[in-house]
Amino acid sequence: MSQDPTTKLVTEWLQDCYLLLESGEEERIERNLNYQSPMGVLTDDYVDRVIEAIDKEFVYELEKYPEYHAKNADGANYPPEFWRLSPESRRAVVEGIHKILFP
Repeated sequence: MSQDPTTKLVTEWLQDCYLLLESGEEERIERNLNYQSPMGVLTDDYVDRVIEAIDKEFVYELEKYPEYHAKNADGANYPPEFWRLSPESRRAVVEGIHKILFP
């Protein structure tokens, strides 16, 4: 299965963030304090809703396609649970996604 370039970039970004979370280095998920989204201010509520949606999507995918993920996702058979990130790191994750989607 092939991914379009944007999906690939978002997937790679989320994988990088997950690895930093798991290694205890979430502070390395870099924020750009001068970042301005074309959507305007990214409120804390918006950031939390995006993180919640990402976590829910991972759960959905894992439940709907368990065989695929067991074979093709390097053993990734549980969600990343980005909700565990600090508020600042959650914001950095969402800003990173915005930078990819809205260059």
